[in-house]
Amino acid sequence: MGATGKRRLNAYLQLIFAFIIFLSVNLFGNAWLGPIRFDLTGDKLFTLNPGTREILAGLEEPLTLRFYFSKGTAANDPALFRYGRRVQDFLEEFEVLSDGKIRLEVIDPEPFSEEREEAATYGVQGLGEGDQTIFLGLVGFDETNRLEVISLFSEERERFLEFDLAKIVFLLSQEKKPVVGLITSLPMRYGTGGARAFLQGKGQPYLIYSQLTQLFEVVYLEDNFNVIPRNVDVLLVVHPAEMTAEQLYEIDQFVLGGKPAMIFVDPFAEITPLMQQATGGVFGPEISPSSDLAALFSAWGISYSPERAVVDYNLGQRVEVGNPPQVTYRDYIHWLGVRKDQLNEDNPITAFLSVINFASAGVLNFEGREGLTFEPLIETSEGADIVAANLVRQDIDPGVLIQTTSPREKYTLAGHLSGRVKSAFPEVVAVNKGLAEGNINVIIVADADIFEDRFWAGHRLDSFGRDVLVPFADNAAFIVNALDYLSGSDALISLRARGVSKRPLEKFHDLRRDATFQEEAEKETLRARLREVEASLAELQRTTPEDQAFSEASEVEIQNFRNQARTIKRNLNQVQRTLLQTIRTMENRIIFLNMFVIPALLLLLGLLRFGLVERRKRS
Repeated sequence: MGATGKRRLNAYLQLIFAFIIFLSVNLFGNAWLGPIRFDLTGDKLFTLNPGTREILAGLEEPLTLRFYFSKGTAANDPALFRYGRRVQDFLEEFEVLSDGKIRLEVIDPEPFSEEREEAATYGVQGLGEGDQTIFLGLVGFDETNRLEVISLFSEERERFLEFDLAKIVFLLSQEKKPVVGLITSLPMRYGTGGARAFLQGKGQPYLIYSQLTQLFEVVYLEDNFNVIPRNVDVLLVVHPAEMTAEQLYEIDQFVLGGKPAMIFVDPFAEITPLMQQATGGVFGPEISPSSDLAALFSAWGISYSPERAVVDYNLGQRVEVGNPPQVTYRDYIHWLGVRKDQLNEDNPITAFLSVINFASAGVLNFEGREGLTFEPLIETSEGADIVAANLVRQDIDPGVLIQTTSPREKYTLAGHLSGRVKSAFPEVVAVNKGLAEGNINVIIVADADIFEDRFWAGHRLDSFGRDVLVPFADNAAFIVNALDYLSGSDALISLRARGVSKRPLEKFHDLRRDATFQEEAEKETLRARLREVEASLAELQRTTPEDQAFSEASEVEIQNFRNQARTIKRNLNQVQRTLLQTIRTMENRIIFLNMFVIPALLLLLGLLRFGLVERRKRS
């Protein structure tokens, strides 16, 4: 064989060996290189946040995560199967980074198996019925068999997947939850209707309150409290009722003792008129339209007035007013959707948040005190102004607010106060031998409406008809972040909402949309024919039964309709089969192009380049 023939044979052999290597990497790479991962997605969908890594690195005791995933049954639903694989990928990453502290068990609960009964016992929810039931849930255990459960992973919460998984690990890793002492006049535990409506099954706790009880041990302090329990780690004061001097002194001594607090005051709590409606017009004394802690704020150098509210031309929300068909939209410049530009990106509490909704908020100013610092966390835009709180309490026409105000400057809605301060009650301190001064660590927010469900989250039905909580603002994340930060645990703070991994191709979307339109058109044809026959039958009932000829004609007409209905149903099924087959064909073609053709072309181009380089060297 000549030199040219040998070179050609070598080239062919190189291509064959390259193709074999390519197939081997695609088929066996996952098994050989499981722990080695590269995240090339634009949103870094598969890269864990620093907060998650901190939680995993801080694990001291072993945990078991049992992932129930019906792979075989879910294979019939590509979207659900893909999401199940995404959850499993995250859990495997958790296991790798935990340095042996997490043991992952992936279980495919077969029909009529012990694993399936076990999953149901733990509260893992199944989708479907019989042998087609799909399980997609997680049960976590610590060594004491304390457990946390995610009954069913929903695609609607995909952006919060890492947070949900990290929260399970975080909760299991804590020997005890931080204790939060709650002082509030808002009906957080029962909902708008109060305790009576709650006991009658007509109310439910605030969503944020429910989340707080999961992450913290919440100690509720009644309006007449006279002491703050010693085991309270963080004090949470939300739109407090008017306090006695003794109660204010308790808060003063609590923060001077080095324990942190988070305080929410409000010039107008939007829940006030709702409570009036819920109680039949009887306005209870437990909820005041406004709140203030003037004695403490004065000692801390904080200027706040419950008689002043803020409006913002740039951040005002567009609100739907009225009932159909007379629905109109108005700009509520006193309901603010504060965006990322107004959030302090240098503070871990707000750095990863996107939007926080406020309603009829107040304004905070720091007058300055030696030894104290005040760091703004949330501000308005520069298109804000101050109005009398009485205007928003009276539910004045938003157009009037717009006409009577003008953009002026930015104002602070929330801030972090820290440093050394003297007691607001020096005379009481002298008598009781209390703390005359100390270092305080307090977050103050000039709005309490951010706790209300309607301002940050809603419920909607997912594709399986289940009720799923879908946040549209970061109100809860801000509050939880702040309490985590104050309690000394900021690991969960950086777990921002992630991107969605699903990237539907436009062609697939168009095909599915066309399928829906065609199916609905066929159904409408069938419905129209049904209406025609119902009209004919109604006419028949008014016809004398002796009219034999008419009866025979109507029977023929009914039979014709039945035949047409069967034909339409067959056509409908055929349309669906054809469209589904087209979609599957396109999906297989795209998979083939991505897995084989495109890599093969790249490999061929590389070999051609290598061959050209070798030829130039020989020449």
